[in-house]
Amino acid sequence: MKKSVLTPFFLLDVNGIAKIPLIYFSVIQTHDAKEVAELHRLSWNLGEAPLLFVVTPDKILVYNNYAAPQVDENGSLDPNAGIVDAAQLIRQAPVEETDPTVRGKAALTELFQSIRNENTPVIVERIVNDIDGIVKIVRFPGWQNTPTGRREVSKNLRDVIMRKYRVKDQDVFAKAYSYVEQYY
Repeated sequence: MKKSVLTPFFLLDVNGIAKIPLIYFSVIQTHDAKEVAELHRLSWNLGEAPLLFVVTPDKILVYNNYAAPQVDENGSLDPNAGIVDAAQLIRQAPVEETDPTVRGKAALTELFQSIRNENTPVIVERIVNDIDGIVKIVRFPGWQNTPTGRREVSKNLRDVIMRKYRVKDQDVFAKAYSYVEQYY
């Protein structure tokens, strides 16, 4: 059995120096109840950090390090003593993004969220959808490589951002155009 390692995460003081251990983490390759119980015993014995997180391939186990380890009727450490929570990990197959405009819409959304404030009654989703809709209408394959394509997209993008929504910031327009050029 490969020895597990307890990795502490510390609270930093005002000078950035690690002072107080907050959490111990350990990653194990297979869920072995004896190994988990021993990790809890070791971290409890240190008496520093209040929590222990044990990450297995299918679960994250959270232990209260202030709860003493218990011995079961067989004389073995009880792997359930001190457990606070166990979260089941769900494995999903990676989703392959086939439409690059999805990333473009995400980038545009992030851009307009970043300039929004309480004095800006702009609905970000509406701006992004308007940009997405107009660009999909005026673009054509290879538009980024032709003066006509760049001019048409730029003109229509400017109409949406600056005229319709009255966002006058040239940097915002330039970033939005860059995202459209990259993702559309």
